[in-house]
Amino acid sequence: MKVKLNLRRLSDEKLIVRSLHGELEAFEALVQRYKDEVYTSAYFMMGNAVDAHDASQEVFIKLYGSLGKFGGRSSFSTWLYRMTVNTCIDAIRSRKRYQTRNVEINSENENVINMNSYMNISSPEEELLRI
Repeated sequence: MKVKLNLRRLSDEKLIVRSLHGELEAFEALVQRYKDEVYTSAYFMMGNAVDAHDASQEVFIKLYGSLGKFGGRSSFSTWLYRMTVNTCIDAIRSRKRYQTRNVEINSENENVINMNSYMNISSPEEELLRI
């Protein structure tokens, strides 16, 4: 009879080693341990639940791919917090690229918006003139 180990009782370091050896349950235990902290940090930076949820998911996707890079120079929670902050900063920068810069309203029809201006997209002609 095989006894199932309670992964929640293991240290972060042991869960990391097990995760790196392909034990998905160990990675899931790390996610469960830190999901609330990651979400709270992301919510604080992003300012709304939807973006915080998206950023949190992105953090754990990045974590899965870069877990082997954790060197132990800081605590795992500090390293994960830094990853969360960096992910949120990247998302905010990306969002700013698509924010409204100058929304032009057609004087004849106030409901018509110049979408190139709204989406911060220039026409091919404008791109060619920039060269």
